[in-house]
Amino acid sequence: MTMTAIDAFLTSWSHTRRAFGEGAPVGGAQYDNSGSLRQVVASLETAAPGPQWSGSAATSYDEANAKQRRMIGHLATLDQRLASEIDLSAQVVESGRRDLEAVRQRVIAAAAAVPEIEAGERMMIAIAQTGLAQLQEIVQRSDTESNAIGERIRRLGEEYQALENHRLDSTTGSNELPVFHGVDYKLDTPEEPPPFVPGHPIDPANPFIGDQRFGYWERVIAPPHTGLTPPPLTRRYHPFPEGTPLKTGGTTGWYTPGKNWVADAPYAQYQEQYRFRIAGREATAYTRMVHEDGRWQQERWVQNVYEYQRNTQTLFGGEVSVKGKDGDLAGLLSPPHIDYEWKPIGLNEIATLTARNTATTYYLPDGCGGQFTYQGGVPLGGMSGLPPAPPVMTRPR
Repeated sequence: MTMTAIDAFLTSWSHTRRAFGEGAPVGGAQYDNSGSLRQVVASLETAAPGPQWSGSAATSYDEANAKQRRMIGHLATLDQRLASEIDLSAQVVESGRRDLEAVRQRVIAAAAAVPEIEAGERMMIAIAQTGLAQLQEIVQRSDTESNAIGERIRRLGEEYQALENHRLDSTTGSNELPVFHGVDYKLDTPEEPPPFVPGHPIDPANPFIGDQRFGYWERVIAPPHTGLTPPPLTRRYHPFPEGTPLKTGGTTGWYTPGKNWVADAPYAQYQEQYRFRIAGREATAYTRMVHEDGRWQQERWVQNVYEYQRNTQTLFGGEVSVKGKDGDLAGLLSPPHIDYEWKPIGLNEIATLTARNTATTYYLPDGCGGQFTYQGGVPLGGMSGLPPAPPVMTRPR
């Protein structure tokens, strides 16, 4: 039996799910003895020397009692912090499991909605690829959060050890507990992956995302931020300066939009011609994960932003009879209207325009000095080396 793209996704999903374990994650309550420790602190407070006991012996005992209370109170605080980190680790596991299941359900639902057409397998592949990218994002996010939790637990271990050493050090004359500074000294350590920036997974219903005829992927660099998670990505538009070369495609020939006759043409035809240019780039919030230089790297999709010019004219033709005399309308002149203003247009609008006029070839610039064609709603050729991309059909919801 041949494995389909969805089968391959489900196999990868199963492997990923096993990495998140089975059963309820262990919480931090069993490691938290802070309640008992604070009861000991309360008992020590009641045993402190009162006004009825004074002198040098009372002073020494009071100092020892206070030091013991501080150490046990600090130990209780460490227990609470450790329990909190373990609870966070359990939440990471539970969140990862929920997100994995949600991805599986979305992929299965999207695959079930694919119509049985020739392009169906291509659509299945796109759905599976999107699902795999989302799995990678979940694993990356979970690893980043788990590593941060593990580092904080490691530092808690150092504080436990320092507290124990302070207790065992009989030579110290200080009553002060050790002070811990959150400074991390690293020498010759492997480069850590960059922080994951929240974005949107690739939309399987959008065939333009990832098609490098219409844009490119760029590396995501997290902006300065506080906390563990950077702020989510936002869309950013970068227009090209006026007169930027290599960004304008060729002009279509004159054609009659929606032409639907076979034999005799009408006496007057309203015609148009189009040309397109790349006006700028828009950094979207769609992301993917790629494995480069031995580690995972997040990338975002940067999409071309297009504008168009549309020229129009009325074409006359055909034999007519007026007062018994035959004549040809081709002699009538109608000067074309040349539009010099560039107006915005979306990729879905371009695809719809070309699908309605299947006999017309449209030209889009590739941004590298060349161009590719759009015919019948399908882009052809281009620098990306990608095969023709048929429009995606989705079942109404």
